Amino acid sequence: MGQRREHPAVRLLRRLGPGPRERPEPGDCTAAELEANDACNQKGVRITFLQNRVNPVTGVPEIKYRHVLLGWTYENSADHISFDGLHASEYPIQKGVHAGGIVWYGNYLYVADTRNGLRVFDMRTIMDLDPDGDPGTHDAMGSDTDGVKTTANVEDKTKVGRHNNVWYSFGYRYVMPQVAAWKFKSSQTNPSGSYACVATGAPKASYVSLDRSTVPDRLLMGEYCRPAGDHPSTGRIASYPIADLEGRSADVPAEGWANYLPMTNGGGQGAAAYNGTLFVNESKGTDEPGNLWRYRWNNGALVQNGQAVKTARGAEDLYLDRGMGRLWSISEHRPGVAADCTANPDPLHPAGTDYCQRVPYAHKLSWLTTQP
Repeated sequence: MGQRREHPAVRLLRRLGPGPRERPEPGDCTAAELEANDACNQKGVRITFLQNRVNPVTGVPEIKYRHVLLGWTYENSADHISFDGLHASEYPIQKGVHAGGIVWYGNYLYVADTRNGLRVFDMRTIMDLDPDGDPGTHDAMGSDTDGVKTTANVEDKTKVGRHNNVWYSFGYRYVMPQVAAWKFKSSQTNPSGSYACVATGAPKASYVSLDRSTVPDRLLMGEYCRPAGDHPSTGRIASYPIADLEGRSADVPAEGWANYLPMTNGGGQGAAAYNGTLFVNESKGTDEPGNLWRYRWNNGALVQNGQAVKTARGAEDLYLDRGMGRLWSISEHRPGVAADCTANPDPLHPAGTDYCQRVPYAHKLSWLTTQP
């Protein structure tokens, strides 16, 4: 049984960047990286949009997709607004952004920021740096309040942000700038370079999901932990009323429930709730399938509800599709990533099969309810 604990509240950060001259111009590559052009430093977090449409020319149904670069805004050395990509660790000022989960709710996209809380993006404020669809024209992008005119360049894939009044985006046409951030009120004392977690204070924001089966709708947030030594925590999970996050008017405490996951070895990689059942994906690494656990709440604590359901190796975040009645996830280990991807083979498959894959998959909710 999981113990109930108060999950730390989150506080709105109204200042989004560090201010002028507190960091070097971002996105510039070394001489060696410039020679490789598009192989420049990691480009950061990107969101992919898909459009199911009928081609207006051919009349054939097709699926089009587009990557959108997420931008972290700040003031550059010329006192102009600029942006960087959301990087995992290149720039210490950002504290590292793994983007372990996302939730799209209304106009806002919430991105998990592991050691801080949540980054917030507005779907209504996506920059188009190539509005005429011709990368070679370097389109005009308007003027600042001081009258300085700017243009855009999506041909140069080695720069990001504003340089000499030209907007760059690592070659991406679309950029969605950050508009706000929610940060844990408690101090972050989780050990760095470790999967161990502290039992109190600020947690990690490892994954997020949306629970629409409750009133009000809630954003679920949990942490990936592996118990070790004097850090026995298996990971905490909590929910926040998402309307309060949208309002951005005051601190938002966890409401409804806040618990430690009752998982002996930790390893929770994703969670989703539906009609009182909490589903949690446990990753077992590359050498064996993961577990999909089911829990229910009893007197404010999580109680296991049935046996673990075997699932993919490297099971990740969970997304509940209420319309189709499916619980979606994705596996994270690419084929050939490790020798133990072929360990513990299924007797129904030939020996040596590589069980590590990066694929989306789903369980039917109706099937899950029949499992012991």
